Amino acid sequence: MFHPITRYRYIVAFSGALVACAVATVAHAGPTDQPQPIGSSTMSITYNTSAGDVTYFGSRTHNGTGPGDVTNLGGAPNVGAFSAHNALGRRPATAQGSNETLMRHGFYKFGSSGFNIAGDFFPDVTPGSDVTIAIENVQFDRPVQVQEDTALLHILWDLDQVDSLGLNDQNLPRSYVNPNNHHTVTNFRDVAEFQSQNVFLENPVPNYNLGDIVPVFSQPQPDTVSVSLTFPYELLRHFEDDGLGVPTGLPGPGGFLEPFHLHLEYLVVPEPSAGLLLAMGAMIIRRRR
Repeated sequence: MFHPITRYRYIVAFSGALVACAVATVAHAGPTDQPQPIGSSTMSITYNTSAGDVTYFGSRTHNGTGPGDVTNLGGAPNVGAFSAHNALGRRPATAQGSNETLMRHGFYKFGSSGFNIAGDFFPDVTPGSDVTIAIENVQFDRPVQVQEDTALLHILWDLDQVDSLGLNDQNLPRSYVNPNNHHTVTNFRDVAEFQSQNVFLENPVPNYNLGDIVPVFSQPQPDTVSVSLTFPYELLRHFEDDGLGVPTGLPGPGGFLEPFHLHLEYLVVPEPSAGLLLAMGAMIIRRRR
């Protein structure tokens, strides 16, 4: 049992530690409720070829705003990349909380001379093999938690691609009605919101598939997130693909029309314990005044 004086000293010491932590957290947390990514992380992509696995990687910040920010990824034949936060994702505003930050990591058909839609995304990729994307050590201005049930892989076909599919069995011009496909984790959190905001569509076939990706998140530090996602190359086949094949001039190693772009997105929130620490520190400061 604590001696009264010992107990008093313990409380004072503990309160002082809380105040110090709270002040440090306030300084670290920044002015908004949303965690802010800082610095840069490593983006990479790996796929299998006749010569074995190949990996391309490079450092990126998380401040991208549009296609003008795409740069070639580590000398890849036809892959470029950039990351963004709270921009360019597929998530409706109604499906993002005021304290949630949307992270978006995108890959494009982009070679040494710029965008190359007519080229293979992954030259010499082995049909039936896997593709892995990874983003390592995304650091934030405070401790965070990943909302893993918000992870989504968006796949996009360029309009010039989907308008050039030739003729169907009825000799009518053939194109994909929806150039966007969406793949989600199991128990995706916001299906209703994505449907009500016309991101998830049902016609002519659903442009989304629930529960067919399994991103792996880790946190080497409380304020740092890493994620990797391995998926079959076949996942890049359009949901409306009816076996017509690949338009002339637009190659596809798997016998289907490859997309122009793909990105992984997910939400992060402040670590709840950090918020509790702030509140306790504020209470102590007020009481000492």
